[in-house]
Amino acid sequence: MLNKFPFWKNILIILVALFAFVYAAPNYFPADAAIQLSGQSGSMKIDNDVLKGMQLALDDADIDYFGGKTDDQTALLRIKDRDSQLRAKEIIQAEMGSDYIVALNLAPTTP
Repeated sequence: MLNKFPFWKNILIILVALFAFVYAAPNYFPADAAIQLSGQSGSMKIDNDVLKGMQLALDDADIDYFGGKTDDQTALLRIKDRDSQLRAKEIIQAEMGSDYIVALNLAPTTP
């Protein structure tokens, strides 16, 4: 059976299918559970010492984590599984005190 459609229609269908694949690609990379820490005020700086404090608290509680990173105002620590995320938030909040805001987050894994 021969293709009876004009060449431009075939190209258009291929381009639309390619666009749909690229548009849906982030869905193939599920987000990681994460804990985000920031200061009570915008002027508080978050550095690697704060991140190491978070990591030590989770090490003591035997909670698996990976991929910690900081910028000037926040720290983000990825947790291995979502079941441990709530427990990790409570432990980090108790360790860091009321000077910091600890939030549950989902970290993107798209390349």
